[in-house]
Amino acid sequence: MKICNSRISRLFGGLSAGVLLAMASAPASAQDNPERQWSHKDWHAEYRDGRCAISTGGDGSGWFRIELEKGGLNSSASYLPIVYSSEPLPLREDDKFALIIDNSLVGVGEEMSYYDGPDAYGRFMVGASLPGGFVPDLITKMRKGDNLSVRVEHSGEVNVIVDDFSLSGFTATYLKIAHWCDFDPDNLFRS
Repeated sequence: MKICNSRISRLFGGLSAGVLLAMASAPASAQDNPERQWSHKDWHAEYRDGRCAISTGGDGSGWFRIELEKGGLNSSASYLPIVYSSEPLPLREDDKFALIIDNSLVGVGEEMSYYDGPDAYGRFMVGASLPGGFVPDLITKMRKGDNLSVRVEHSGEVNVIVDDFSLSGFTATYLKIAHWCDFDPDNLFRS
């Protein structure tokens, strides 16, 4: 009986080692794609379902967010103002947008456009987005700056600075998502 138990033990011991070896050599996509989050100073990085994002804001202000897919594809930048249920929506379809870094107008802000509709979680959102082809230039300028402001011009009204965002921690979180989503941070794909 001892001989049989020892053979079974060796058989299952070898089987356990084989199962562990097979699990360890499973495709990286099964083990290497958990959701991730990381924050540094005023910016937050996240990875979920093959997309990376960095964002800042909240706590009484709007949000500024940059998203992209694995490999640095399909990038976008968006501004989401704070919305109060008792107030009219802060953005309108005919608004013009400007982005300002360290008191200097950034040439890509005019390319931002109004959008509304449900987000990925089904919540109604109103915001402004920048097409992906302009995101690499914006990121280059943000990496060199200290402050990002969003200015909105309502048709026929005075320009208003809607939100100011610190760029403290931007570069570190951007480099973190470059690692997570496997792209060259100095040569982002232009869509």
